Amino acid sequence: MSVGMLQDSVTAPAPAVLSLDIFDTVLLRDGSTQVERFVKSGRRAAPRLGVDPGALAAARILAHTNAYRAISMERPGADPRFDAICRATVASVGLGGEAASVLAECEKDVDAERLKPGAPALAIIDEARARGQRVIATSDTWYAPDDVGELLVRVLGLQPFDRIYTSSELGATKHHGGIFEKVADLEGYGAEHFLHVGDTWAADYGRATAAGWAARHLSRGHAFGVALAVGRLKALVMYSRG
Repeated sequence: MSVGMLQDSVTAPAPAVLSLDIFDTVLLRDGSTQVERFVKSGRRAAPRLGVDPGALAAARILAHTNAYRAISMERPGADPRFDAICRATVASVGLGGEAASVLAECEKDVDAERLKPGAPALAIIDEARARGQRVIATSDTWYAPDDVGELLVRVLGLQPFDRIYTSSELGATKHHGGIFEKVADLEGYGAEHFLHVGDTWAADYGRATAAGWAARHLSRGHAFGVALAVGRLKALVMYSRG
């Protein structure tokens, strides 16, 4: 679907609430992988914490894996919380307290450097605002809403949403579908009053429509898929070097 056609479908007729995915929709990644970003943030935080960069990066990757294993048993269909992952990471290298905040800060720094504005999504938001619609974010991420808001301000220069909902906050995801019902309850509207826009066909379109929401798919396209594949290869090399 072209951007023009997408904007037309978003605004006519206007839903009560427009929802957008964050990552790779409103904020576009550069093709880097999670592992690549974890390694870079570990290397950045390590000198401030007085630990080996390779050990900290490895601890961050392991903490991520363990957090998702644990959440699959404790809160199936949810994402773990960023602050808990950071605490587990620094604890595994013998640190605590302020160290988790330092790691979190460095990780958000690295993330912000690898994000850019998603012009098509921002145009949709502007159009919705002009029509007086409520605009929210619905995102699958370990970040808390405040973390997402911080990244939006750093990359866009503003936080354009009335409210940000994240899977780690609500204990449900787009991937498994449960987040849409929870957001509708919190917003106080029936499912028929929502339109969701995002880049992932299965989660942003399929799960949203299964929950009774209208949905539109805003793909990153083939070039991004190629960039992501290259990024995965780079991440393997980077991590193997420690």
